[in-house]
Amino acid sequence: MEVIAGVASAITIVQVTEEIGNLCGSYIRGVRHAQKDIERLQSKVSALNEVMTRLNHASLPNINPTTVQKCCDDVCSIRERLKPKETQATRKRWALRARALKWPFTSKEVEEQVKAMEQYLSLFSLTLSQNIHEKAVDAEQEQLLEKLAYAGDAPFNSYENDHRHRPCLENTRVDVLQQIMDWTTNIPEQCIFWLRGLAGTGKSTIATTVGYQLKAKPCHIASYFFKRGHSDLAEVRKLIPTIVRQLSERPSSYRRLVSEAVKKEPGLGQSANLREQYEKLLVEPLRKIRPSQEPFFIIMDALDECDEPRDLRMLLRLLARTEDIPQLGLKIFVTSRPELPIRNGFKEIPRIFHCYLALQNVPRSVVDGDIRAFLRHELNEIQHEFHLPADWPAYEDLDTLARKAGGLFIFAATAVRYIRGSPLALPEERLKDVCNTVATNTLMTEELDEMYTIVLKKSVPGKYTAKEEEIARVRFRHIVGSIVLLLDPLSIAQLFSLVSGSHVKSQKELEVVLQALNAVIDVPEDGARGSIQPLHLSFRDFLLDPKRCPDRRFLVDEQQAHQDLALSCVRLLSGSLSRELCQLPSLGTLRSEIDPTIVGDILSQAVEYACRHLVDHAQRGSMVVDDHGCIHAFLQKHFLHWVWCMSLLGRISQAIASMTNLTAMTDVRECDLAWP
Repeated sequence: MEVIAGVASAITIVQVTEEIGNLCGSYIRGVRHAQKDIERLQSKVSALNEVMTRLNHASLPNINPTTVQKCCDDVCSIRERLKPKETQATRKRWALRARALKWPFTSKEVEEQVKAMEQYLSLFSLTLSQNIHEKAVDAEQEQLLEKLAYAGDAPFNSYENDHRHRPCLENTRVDVLQQIMDWTTNIPEQCIFWLRGLAGTGKSTIATTVGYQLKAKPCHIASYFFKRGHSDLAEVRKLIPTIVRQLSERPSSYRRLVSEAVKKEPGLGQSANLREQYEKLLVEPLRKIRPSQEPFFIIMDALDECDEPRDLRMLLRLLARTEDIPQLGLKIFVTSRPELPIRNGFKEIPRIFHCYLALQNVPRSVVDGDIRAFLRHELNEIQHEFHLPADWPAYEDLDTLARKAGGLFIFAATAVRYIRGSPLALPEERLKDVCNTVATNTLMTEELDEMYTIVLKKSVPGKYTAKEEEIARVRFRHIVGSIVLLLDPLSIAQLFSLVSGSHVKSQKELEVVLQALNAVIDVPEDGARGSIQPLHLSFRDFLLDPKRCPDRRFLVDEQQAHQDLALSCVRLLSGSLSRELCQLPSLGTLRSEIDPTIVGDILSQAVEYACRHLVDHAQRGSMVVDDHGCIHAFLQKHFLHWVWCMSLLGRISQAIASMTNLTAMTDVRECDLAWP
């Protein structure tokens, strides 16, 4: 309230000082004996008006509301004395600027008023100068922080995550969330909380909820949601810079120290290794400011979806070796599947430094109750959306769905998406499909696998000849197999550019396949811009595992699919790269001189993807580079074009790494060539 009152008083000062200036102008014209006193007062009041106007534009930073109010009272008092008495005669004389105007202040009073104005001017001018300096410093810091490699889709509240993960429904996961939030305020030595659970148990939803709850508290918070199949989010290269960038959002000592570190070493946020970034950008600044008034929180979700086991081990080892981490005012919340490398990494961290919660240890009755609440909420929305009877769904169906979910929230979410279907779907029939078809099992993934099998079988209704089934199988492998193995998501149009060929002849074919799979694949309404990607990693795991995917029509051979993607990259680049594409204003044009919008015009998203990931797919497909292969033929003709494109994309370091990988893939054999 004081701040609001201060702003109101400052606005009043600007208005009143402007009135006083006008009144003084009238006195100068009507009073002869006090010209110097009037001009002195008018000059100081005008100066005060200018400074307060600039302070108002600066939102009154670091200024005492009491001082502003006192200044407001003083200038209002001056204005009242300058105003003529409100009688008819005086109004008439004022309007006519009569010579009878009388200056209401003595020279001594003017001297006192001028001194008071000078004090206010000195104080407010100093505040304004400080504000200008702070803005300049803040602008410099912002410029330095922009040098940190930032993954914009990584934070819990990013646009990307808003589509993938919603917070927990109210009154669900209550005990789990309470235990986590208690940890954020209690037991300072336990600075790491590891929430572990099997696929589909709701870890990311819990992490998102924790993020929103911490965001509402006075603290510094950063988050990084890993995602396999998304190059930036599937590796740790941008992890520390992205976290540090978020922790530095508000002016603070930490922000200043990070900026100084980047200024000293400009490459720290881009090309430095994980250890250097961790020590110099995160730990060292925290050591210098401890104890901090506000705690620092980091959320790392889906750690198991990091594609680089070596980097993952290094990250956990760095946490384990930071012995003073409890004293840094830093708390780290981690979620992951209980995979061996992560379990081993946490074993190295002293037990007193961390605590963990296994979601599978939460009482099944509690989990089933939360899933039932989620299903009730979602199915009620479907009931209103499709104008279904008020008693739909039946309690028995709701209970069956909750039981069939087997403790997996991803099963419930997938079932809801399937039941909602498309505008032409019948939710009542689809609910019966799920309730009647899914078998009761004890294995954790079988219920989910049955759910995925239902969705896939329903995507290809009817009977087909053997030839038609083979065509459908190959098309499915090319489209869906590509989607689940892409290293960066693509839009429908760009995906078609990449995989089009004899098996996928038109974008319409691709769209038809995807329309039937909206329960398991996220296809944005804005098909031209939005990216296609699996709703959950468990769908990818299901398609790649022959033990879990019994229908061979839908099984994806991971190695073969990577080979197909590599060949698609070669085909697209061979038809897109040419000498004409590489034209620049001059041979000496610098990368920094090229407008980024021009890069987007020259290289489509699909071509950019093919440039960046051709070698990655070839390597994961165990392909060999030899004299008779398509990769060798492509490099013979387009190697320099490819290097140029990678440079244009700012990915020359990745190009060098790709060349090293190509060398390792090369099949070198003895030949009969002889020197002449």
